[in-house]
Amino acid sequence: MGLVRRFLVVVALGSIVRMWLVQSQLPSRIATHFDAAGTANGWLSPSGLVAFHVALLALMLIVFLVLPRLVRRLPVAAINVPNRDHWLAPERREATLQRIEDWMAALGLLVVGGIALLEELVVRASLPGGDGRLPLTPLVGVLAALLVGGVGWTIGFMRLWRVAPR
Repeated sequence: MGLVRRFLVVVALGSIVRMWLVQSQLPSRIATHFDAAGTANGWLSPSGLVAFHVALLALMLIVFLVLPRLVRRLPVAAINVPNRDHWLAPERREATLQRIEDWMAALGLLVVGGIALLEELVVRASLPGGDGRLPLTPLVGVLAALLVGGVGWTIGFMRLWRVAPR
């Protein structure tokens, strides 16, 4: 397993452990959905929040680690990448599929990291001393980082598929 994939698993598991450890400190009703002003308008129990968090991160690990591995089983005609005949030629197929897996793991790390940070903001708003409101500045920071990271990932991923002129 590559370094990015390992780090993705570590971040997901670390976030789950953090949520599990803080569960006993949370009130019986946790704000989990907020309106545009940051005011809570949806709630879960601590165990419900942990279950949701575990399920969401498990789904993300499946999407970003398992599904890209399954691409190897697809026929070449079912894989849609630019310059497909070049990149999936027998001599480049394995390296191309590995590249897809690596880039999907990197995107997964961005998404799972964002989820972990957003869940941390929800938990902090609910812990004793929190005011029950989602703090706007850190929220905007996390969303901006996700946007910039997503744009950077997309540009990098599209640049992978260029073929140098012969």
